[in-house]
Amino acid sequence: MFRGISDPIAPGAPSGVTATAGNGQDTVTFIPLVSDGGSPITSYTVTANPGAITASGPSSPITVTGLVNSIPYTFTVSAKNNIGTGPAVAASTNLYGVGVTVSGNGLVYSTTTDTTCSSGTCPFLFNAGSTVEMIGSASNGSRFSGWGGACTGTGPCNVPMNSLCQSLTATFDTLPNARILGNTKLYGLLQSAYDDASDTGAVIQAKGVTFVENLSMDKSKKLNIEGGFDPIFSVQNGNTILQGTLTIALGRVVLNRLTIE
Repeated sequence: MFRGISDPIAPGAPSGVTATAGNGQDTVTFIPLVSDGGSPITSYTVTANPGAITASGPSSPITVTGLVNSIPYTFTVSAKNNIGTGPAVAASTNLYGVGVTVSGNGLVYSTTTDTTCSSGTCPFLFNAGSTVEMIGSASNGSRFSGWGGACTGTGPCNVPMNSLCQSLTATFDTLPNARILGNTKLYGLLQSAYDDASDTGAVIQAKGVTFVENLSMDKSKKLNIEGGFDPIFSVQNGNTILQGTLTIALGRVVLNRLTIE
């Protein structure tokens, strides 16, 4: 059959395809076709392999759902008009994800990105096929107690980007360095213990360690700070060091075995 020069044809392939992972899904962006082959584009289709899982839409971006996080996927995009479907083009950039959940006071960061996570769950994105290093950094008064999910232990976490999305948890615990007498709660900072102390007669007991902080007393509280305790708060056999400043704006405090540097 003879086809005239102006007869419409199936569209060409989109360009600039990028796939970005999420939890159980992937969002694919692309540059729509400038030339539609003479017939308007009716839809674009993204295909995830393995599994030939598809999703369609009229424009970029298109999200493919129902994916399995542990599987490495590749993605292609094709355009369709009333004449037919054009060739599929693969994503030139495939970003896999690490979902990091932080518990406690600290943050997680990667040595290869500016992204940090200090609370809740945060997405980190990296090139498929790379290996990324994640670091847990405790806040003052806390300690990093370990990874869960993609890593274990407390050292740097090296995560290979060989699946769509991986889960990583980071847990930070409060240092058990101070307490309020009569209360089972433990504190990593003297400021936190002061803030929780009752207005009159409270006794803050601190282990014989160094607290790096500026302690500000700005409430009408009358209390004692007893320093130099052993690891189980049994006896005072040393001194507590406050490496910072002590400011008393209101109230009264009696200090025992507390050295300010």
